[in-house]
Amino acid sequence: MSRMHFQEVKCVNCGHVGKFNVWDSINVDTDSKIKEEVKSLDFFKYTCPKCGNDFQVDYLTVYNDIKNHFMIYYVPKEDIEVVDKIKQISLPEKCEDKARIVFSKNDLLEKICVFEAMLNDVLIELIKPFVISKVEEDGIKECEAEKIYFSNYENGKITFSFPEVKDNYKVDIPVQLYEELWRRNKIKKLKGFQIVDKNNAATYLEK
Repeated sequence: MSRMHFQEVKCVNCGHVGKFNVWDSINVDTDSKIKEEVKSLDFFKYTCPKCGNDFQVDYLTVYNDIKNHFMIYYVPKEDIEVVDKIKQISLPEKCEDKARIVFSKNDLLEKICVFEAMLNDVLIELIKPFVISKVEEDGIKECEAEKIYFSNYENGKITFSFPEVKDNYKVDIPVQLYEELWRRNKIKKLKGFQIVDKNNAATYLEK
């Protein structure tokens, strides 16, 4: 079940103080409308009742998808104490290996897409350096290629997007590369909330 409380928010435009619905926990199985609001980021949007200005409100929340057995904790500011507390949370056995901590909205949306596509995020992160090297060969700047996100899996292709590159730049990778990584590597049994990104993905492989 989803849980929420009200929090006072000060408009960044006119200074008016209003109330905002802060969701401590989201269960998208019982609140399907919230899933779409998260994906559109309307979930974090506040509209000032005085001046009509829209802006994003960041706050700690946990996204629960019981049907697909995954949980994602969104921590808008990297805080070691908060992360340590989250890692101590007991989880349902079915969610143990798909419980993640993320620090940006893009990372939150990406993890949702990866797990909804029934893919392994460790392998997705391992593929990213390969994709980055390929796009750099095509003349894409390193700073632009650094921000890379899984966006879709369809028709035997895994798609990555680069929001820092103009014209909605995307790259398709044949799923065979993912499957080859799956065959060649054994992933450690993950327990509890973990941080999985392209910088640490290799540490989750059995040696």
